[in-house]
Amino acid sequence: MNFNKLIGLLLLVPLFFISCTSSENTNPGTSVPLENTRWKLNTLNGKKIFTPESGKDIFIRFSSADKRANGFAGCNTFFGTYKSDKNNIAIGPLASTEMFCEAMMQTETEFFKALSTTIKFKIKGNYLQLYDSAKMLAKFEMITGTE
Repeated sequence: MNFNKLIGLLLLVPLFFISCTSSENTNPGTSVPLENTRWKLNTLNGKKIFTPESGKDIFIRFSSADKRANGFAGCNTFFGTYKSDKNNIAIGPLASTEMFCEAMMQTETEFFKALSTTIKFKIKGNYLQLYDSAKMLAKFEMITGTE
């Protein structure tokens, strides 16, 4: 009889430890918020994006306080509004400074077009993905540090 109690106890101990583990942040897809996070552009229309000659990363940031987006597009800074609900998002209208940087103009044009045609987003781990109705337009990585 003591043997049966011992076996029962040995079976319950692992269940106790399993039930005590935290389930918080088990889904890495929801660990990073869309808003108040600085997102560095990694991929645009399927092409890898590298840091421009200026040394400044192309990025976007969504502010929860005023529902404004701002960032750097490779040559020009930009700002505007956005609306988001669950995984839906509409970015714009956007305005930007008007500097001319020949090496970055095509990338900037594609970047602004991607932002203006985005309708959905996904966050997977430390990555933000923007989509139109058919495909992924841009992929960003969360960056930390001072802005």
